Amino acid sequence: MKFEYKQFSPSLLEDLHFLFRVSGKKTTLNQLKKKYQTKEFGAEYIGFIAYDCSNNLPIGFYGVLPIEAIHFGEKIIIAQSADTITHPKYRKQGIFKILAEKTYSLCENSSIHFLFGIPNYNSFHGFIKHLGWEDKGRFIKFTRSIKTIPINALVNKAKVLQPLYIIYVRIILRLLCKTDKFLKKDSPNQNFYIPQNQKYGDYKSNDLQHKIKIGKVKFIISFKGYMKIGLYDAPGNSFALNITRLKILAFLTGSHKIVFQKLESFCDEIIEKDLSEFVKSEGLPFIQKKIDTNRFKNEILDINYYDFDTF
Repeated sequence: MKFEYKQFSPSLLEDLHFLFRVSGKKTTLNQLKKKYQTKEFGAEYIGFIAYDCSNNLPIGFYGVLPIEAIHFGEKIIIAQSADTITHPKYRKQGIFKILAEKTYSLCENSSIHFLFGIPNYNSFHGFIKHLGWEDKGRFIKFTRSIKTIPINALVNKAKVLQPLYIIYVRIILRLLCKTDKFLKKDSPNQNFYIPQNQKYGDYKSNDLQHKIKIGKVKFIISFKGYMKIGLYDAPGNSFALNITRLKILAFLTGSHKIVFQKLESFCDEIIEKDLSEFVKSEGLPFIQKKIDTNRFKNEILDINYYDFDTF
């Protein structure tokens, strides 16, 4: 078989959407368009699509999502390794490796200095063994089970119900808490991180994601199958004081669990104390790749659950 590799562009969005559908991954064309429109961060549509030359069928894709980061006080462009798809009939033919290598070369030419990823365990070893990524540890998952009717999980599977659920969640949020535009301030102790500014917040926004305040605690939460805490800011002992209201919110929105994740390297005593009622378990691996090897040493990017491309 002969394959052709085309640099990703807006004109190829429908081909990418086809690959999502044929692989059983649920998304819309508009969601993909918003996801890869990252020009405001310095680069966009960074990736490649593979085609079968015999029929021009899209058979594989690899793409990354550029974003701004602060590295020891300097603003740079980094990217998250996002979608990796191979058509079910074309797997185990080395297509992914070629797509990845072409994408990394494009990153270098687009002034993207660094990549990070949160792969599943099926693809983790391929990134480490064949593509030169570094294993930087695991996320710690904090989970609090909630006894409720799992409406959230049902809606996540039956997308036709989502518009009604979005309206319902907004009503519950108005009754129980305040909306809040505040994003957590950048810590002066952070050396390498993604700044939580308005531009980033606008890019990450979606109908199932909300910025709220319960008591003194500020949250960014989403309702995709269950309640996810992407980021929170809790002065003093305020998280523990408002945990009951958080559980009531999960109960009323039909979220059968509340989940927060933090990379183990940055999981401090404050987080452990705040989430003492949650059950700890090992989450996904975290990997990094240096495009500009002269710029980086052994530092680890400090990211949050909110920074996951799936949040």
